Amino acid sequence: MNIRKKPIESVRIREDRAVMLKEKAWELSIKVKDHVTESDLINYLIDTMTDRLDVTKEGKLVIRED
Repeated sequence: MNIRKKPIESVRIREDRAVMLKEKAWELSIKVKDHVTESDLINYLIDTMTDRLDVTKEGKLVIRED
């Protein structure tokens, strides 16, 4: 296994998921009357969900209900 020494700085996102993020960012921007970016959403999800990520015996990624 090749392990990176340097943390990632960017990631590819599937087009359908990019559209979902853009639509949600727009929806939230309207709601709060301030600019919410797709990056804001991604960083929030990473900050709040990383500790809850787990893997089943079958190798499926899951989010634990803590």
